[in-house]
Amino acid sequence: MKKTAAFAAMLAAATGAYGAINSHSYVQNGLVAQYDGIDNAGFGTHDPSTNKWVNLKGDEDLDGTVASGVSWLADGWSVSANCKPVTVGNKLSQTTGTGTFTIQFACKPKTGANSGRQCFFSQYDASNSFGIEHNGTGVLNSLRLYCAKLGTSVSSDADAMIVDRWASVSVTSSDTMKNIGFFTNGVSCGARSFASTPVVNGNCASVIGGEPYNNSRDMAFRGKYNAFRLYDRVLTEDEIKINAAVDAVRFNGASWSDFPELSTCSFDEDGYLMQLKDVAVEQDPVSRQTKITYKIYGKPAYVTVDVLTNSVENSASIGLGNVTHLSGDVNKFVDRVGETCTIWWQADKSWPGHETSQLYVRVYGRTHHKALYCATNGKNGDSFYYDDESQIPAGIAAVSTVAQPEDPDAAESSVAGNAAPIALDTRIGDRLAFASPDVLDTLIRDVEESEGRNLVTASNGLTIIFN
Repeated sequence: MKKTAAFAAMLAAATGAYGAINSHSYVQNGLVAQYDGIDNAGFGTHDPSTNKWVNLKGDEDLDGTVASGVSWLADGWSVSANCKPVTVGNKLSQTTGTGTFTIQFACKPKTGANSGRQCFFSQYDASNSFGIEHNGTGVLNSLRLYCAKLGTSVSSDADAMIVDRWASVSVTSSDTMKNIGFFTNGVSCGARSFASTPVVNGNCASVIGGEPYNNSRDMAFRGKYNAFRLYDRVLTEDEIKINAAVDAVRFNGASWSDFPELSTCSFDEDGYLMQLKDVAVEQDPVSRQTKITYKIYGKPAYVTVDVLTNSVENSASIGLGNVTHLSGDVNKFVDRVGETCTIWWQADKSWPGHETSQLYVRVYGRTHHKALYCATNGKNGDSFYYDDESQIPAGIAAVSTVAQPEDPDAAESSVAGNAAPIALDTRIGDRLAFASPDVLDTLIRDVEESEGRNLVTASNGLTIIFN
């Protein structure tokens, strides 16, 4: 039975749509460093006595050194002593030094000592300083980005950050667009322009929760600090909303059902985000060549497509024999996360009136762990989730892997000896359709006969590559 969007929303409220929300659940594309208050010593590991805040992205050079004045809590840390809470080596500044980045942190600040000012993150070299702080003066309760290179500071709108109130904060910087964006709990709270890159050089230490050149508690963070993340790109507003919601679920007692605008998101059994959206269809009126575009957010996926009649609620596939001549980002593992992906479909010109204005398209995704989801151009925001492959409507094309490899990053082909991978045309390829093992066996035998050689399944399975 097909899962409806309403059912998916109810499921998401309880489980985060198929998977538990955890420190894997943030947007992964461009994530350079991740520090988590729950998994402070590695994924799934919390150590209340550790003096390291482990970078969950695996680069040990980015592990933070925790000062003796820091006290670990179950989901973060607090500090009351005169110290630099968490110090990280110069690798973080190599990312911020480009001028293009996204900094995110989740915390609940208390009132600072110096007119309410306290620092969330900072960097410092011999001549320049850069940081993000809570401003208790000037623009009241704002987020303030300061930098000596700017010659001034820029602030968010008022009341972007209020003491004794939890918040998930994002600060974006684009060296190309020359602008800075402030976001609190996924909502924009100010955009500012700048003339020069608002950063220090790429060879200086960073401090989470304080300033590297000043031990004064006047600027030290006060309250509970839950998480810190650094990306090497500007996240989209949708991605910022997703990460803020994950923060809220994990650190502030929220439920995923509190964010109905994110009901098209799901999470696999390891907690990784999966989302297909922005499906659009264009068709040449003469050649009938159809262009289908979509975007993947979160985790790469095996992608396939179905073309259906023009009723969203009571639709039927146009038939497997009519979904042929597919090319582009379809029937294979697609890892272009966050980018516009394109499928080309050559519709049969002999159909009377079968333009795409009378059809709609579903794009299906399946992760390495076989969690299934789809998006459609038939209704804005429409999204469906499936428990298993048998629930998917008949008529769709195939994913490219006949037997999934142990690792999606593994070699794309496993055939006998040093033989080249078999490239199947759409007559074979479009028949795979998430096929059952007995159907796959028949198809493989067909290929063997046409190629005049046997295909031997290696330990990680047989992969068939499509042109």
